[in-house]
Amino acid sequence: MKALIALLALNLLCSGLQAQLKATRICPAIYVDILDGKVNGLEPDFTQGQIKKSLPCFTSEEAETENSRCGGAVLPVATMLK
Repeated sequence: MKALIALLALNLLCSGLQAQLKATRICPAIYVDILDGKVNGLEPDFTQGQIKKSLPCFTSEEAETENSRCGGAVLPVATMLK
């Protein structure tokens, strides 16, 4: 009887331990070419959609509106160098 209760208790404990893996994005390194004026080969006149497609990891985005002084922005994730 004790073995049956222990087996049921173990079954209840293990049923809650079914973890699910979460997919994470792999953020590419950011390369700045000062002489050509490019970031990862992106030209300054690219749209926000093109930038987000090439640099999928970004912290925030600011749309270009009538009230924008300098245009919109896509701010990439700052990564630490090892």
